[in-house]
Amino acid sequence: YLVEFSAEGFQKQSRRVQLEGEPQTMQVQLAVGGLHQQVSVVASDLPEVPAEIAKSVSLISAEELASRDPVFLSDALSAVPALQIQQLGGPGHLASYRFRGLRSEDSAVFLDGFRFHDAADNRRSARPFLSDLLLTGADRIEVMRGAGSTLYGSNAIGGLINVISSQPSGPLGGYFSMQGGSLELAQGTAGIAGGNQRATFGLDLAHVNYMRGVDSNDNYRITGGTARSTVSLTPHWSLFTKFSMSDSYALLNQDPSPAADLPALPAGQFVYDAVPHPESGATFYPQIDDPDYRQTNRTYQGAVRLDHHANSVWSQSFGYQNLQTRRFYDDGPALSELAARLRYDQLFTTGPRRYNGSVNELFWRNEIAIRSFDSLQVHFGWERTSLDQTEFGQTTEAAQKSFSLHLQNQMRLLDGRLHVGLAGVAQYYSLDTPVFSDSIGNPYQRVSAIDVPSSYNGDASVAYFIAATNTKIRAHVGNGFRSPSLYERFGSGGSGFYYGNPELRPERTIFVDGGFDQYFLGDTLQVSATYFFTRLQTIIDFNATPNDPFGREFGYLNSGGGLARGVELSVLARPGARINFSASYTFTNSDQPTATSAGTTRALGLADHQFTLGLNLNPSHRLNLQLQAYAISNHDFPLFGVLFPFPFGTFRFPGYVRADLTGSYLLLEGERGRLRLLTRVDNLFNREYYNGGFVAPKATLRAGLRWDF
Repeated sequence: YLVEFSAEGFQKQSRRVQLEGEPQTMQVQLAVGGLHQQVSVVASDLPEVPAEIAKSVSLISAEELASRDPVFLSDALSAVPALQIQQLGGPGHLASYRFRGLRSEDSAVFLDGFRFHDAADNRRSARPFLSDLLLTGADRIEVMRGAGSTLYGSNAIGGLINVISSQPSGPLGGYFSMQGGSLELAQGTAGIAGGNQRATFGLDLAHVNYMRGVDSNDNYRITGGTARSTVSLTPHWSLFTKFSMSDSYALLNQDPSPAADLPALPAGQFVYDAVPHPESGATFYPQIDDPDYRQTNRTYQGAVRLDHHANSVWSQSFGYQNLQTRRFYDDGPALSELAARLRYDQLFTTGPRRYNGSVNELFWRNEIAIRSFDSLQVHFGWERTSLDQTEFGQTTEAAQKSFSLHLQNQMRLLDGRLHVGLAGVAQYYSLDTPVFSDSIGNPYQRVSAIDVPSSYNGDASVAYFIAATNTKIRAHVGNGFRSPSLYERFGSGGSGFYYGNPELRPERTIFVDGGFDQYFLGDTLQVSATYFFTRLQTIIDFNATPNDPFGREFGYLNSGGGLARGVELSVLARPGARINFSASYTFTNSDQPTATSAGTTRALGLADHQFTLGLNLNPSHRLNLQLQAYAISNHDFPLFGVLFPFPFGTFRFPGYVRADLTGSYLLLEGERGRLRLLTRVDNLFNREYYNGGFVAPKATLRAGLRWDF
């Protein structure tokens, strides 16, 4: 067993113990200073202490979440090394997570160990809903940087995120918070939880409403909630259930555009300096307001897991998840004054578009203790995803099923100093015949008989702890994969135009990362360095398809991909109970397989350099201050025009520094609860910056009260 020891104001510590029938006593001394030794499960799906973890992991604890007061998942992840978060505009607008110089679809998101993704997304990712992921009821967040496909399946190529809900351990309690602020923000959160040794429950609700937005016409509101429970059915059987939902509405903008009549670039130069309208010498227009372009998103997730701890040798879990995602877009004829002056062409946006995705997932997971130092995990998984979309007047209904087998062997050798992990996964697919509202020339009538390509991947990891120098050396090597989406398999523009490819092979990568973690000054300081390399061996691209078996001229096909490599450097320090410090620097060199519109192979939309800094101060029992800074270097991004024939240009957007400051002050404290004043300033230095041509909000303030009881 792994036992975690904690007390308020002291260092958390974890110890691995083995019970052999006789009562045992363990003496544990908690220091005032020192980095918390928190138990993590994300690296191997088994509980591990920091000295045992062979992969690159970041942990965001309950204390960190409380000190930073994030509402959305994106707010909580800005301190993670090698993760670039890009949001195209203000609250509620499209966001992406890009680990280690890879693509947005190379990230996987899990909620309490259940995969969250949109089956209707064209890349089978969670991207359409990342800006809607509320942290209601979250206890901690575990992040693994690097591939995790052998344990977590598709899309876990660059990294993965697992949000873990709090588990009540005491009598009835809860919280209530009301806040308001810039962009005409009004938000409220509330929760209640409790239980005993047999059963626990929790209910959390949130409502966030931005009534103005970045350009005064970007309203965004979301309502979400999570209900969960655990029941100990017998001493060996327990049941976990969870239901969550969210409902959001946003007014969107049209994409940024190159300025009219841009001068031609000199020979050999491919990139314009990004100068926003209406500045002198403007080269592009930031996002263009559209008063009637709206989006609604809805998610419904129900999950259940039955855990059985049979004995000291074998334990198993049965799980089921049903996830429904709903997206709707509609753009009417209205135009902003600027768009009308530019004679904006709404050819590709006018009219309703609907994307409904459905995921049904079953799993059976087994853990077998072969020896006290050797464990085997055997996981079986089944999944059915379906798509029901209406786009350009064409309705498409499609579905695919997959079966997966995961194996992992974990060994602890040399008195626990050496940890070795071997893992492999095989995934098999079958397709249902798609249905189109306009089925002229449908080439997919017999796809159910196609031998769909399978996926086979593996990895190995090792960590060795040198007690004499307090050093851990680690390495991780293997493969990652991404399953083709239903859109990539059966995409259609209607009226005989089909571009999907049912015979696509899964995307496949090879990767290696390695580094060390060095502890100093009695575990109060940790210095880490990691080198990473990922090559996209097989990707899914969109291009010409000569001699195609489905009669397509253009569409999805497999091809070779690019590569990303770089270095992560990080420092963590906790010299005392009242101060925490963290900093990281990441250099990423990410290349496409061929030259881009910028004239080089440098990946578009990514910065080469990234820096994070975090400082938490607790000057007194009542006051807590948290500063979180994030900085990146410049990035290149292509923009398409709004007028026929749609002018095009690639622009270099400058880097920026963003700092967020959160303060919490305890106003009242008593037997019945605590009342705190919360204040948070985002973009503290009021910087103007852009992600892909979309301007981000300048300095914003929110403040309010929170009552815990």
